[in-house]
Order: sequence, then C-alpha cells, then structure tokens
Amino acid sequence: MVKQIPASSINYQKGRNGYGIQAIVIHSMAGTLVGTGSFFQQPRPEKPTSAHYGIGKNGEEHQYVQDTDTAYHAGIVSNPTWKLLHKKVNPNWITLGLENEGYPNEKWTEPQMQKLTARVKVLCTLY
Repeated sequence: MVKQIPASSINYQKGRNGYGIQAIVIHSMAGTLVGTGSFFQQPRPEKPTSAHYGIGKNGEEHQYVQDTDTAYHAGIVSNPTWKLLHKKVNPNWITLGLENEGYPNEKWTEPQMQKLTARVKVLCTLY
C-alpha cells in the first residue's frame, strides 16, 4: 500500500504540459524516507523539488506527486543524448521520479529492491 505524503503545491506542476510519461528516473534520496517526505512538504519557491514516489529501506512506499502531474526531480538537460529527449522538452514533463532511501554509495536493501521492482513493473504496465 502506498502512503500519500503530498508535496507542497509549489514544489510540483499540475499536469505535464501535454506530454505523456516515457521514462522512469531512479534516484537515491541522500537521506531518509521521513526526511524526504518532510522536505517535499515544505514550500520551496526558490528551488522547487519533488518526486513522484519514495521507497524506504524497509519497503515502505510513499507517493508525493500524482503520476499525472510534473514532479521536479530530473533537472534540465542542455545537450541530451537520449533520442526521446529534445532540447526544448523539460525531462520532468516526460518522466516519473522514484527516490530510494539512503545515500548514493549505499546498497539498497532486499525489501527496497523488491518494492522498487514491483513499482517499476506497475508503472511500465500503466504507461
């Protein structure tokens, strides 16, 4: 079951500017599941930040932004090499962001990997 932890409305955009979901970007949180949820709930007008989902080390799953909306997780790409990404298309409009509890050099836990795999499978089936 996915626990809803809505991000502040300043930290994401309603809709996807007419684009559809084409990819999933998988991140490490550089922190905890609880801390990340709290961070996304704080309005950040100077640098809005969010993701669609968060997965904890114990397999707990949070959703911060609805799939139909644009989370700010991927940044802007200057010279994309991915053929589905074009210079004038914000990658956030066409991707879903999944954050994993922990730090970049840490291994993800077995419950975390199981939940991540299951979530990616569901999203790939839907989109």
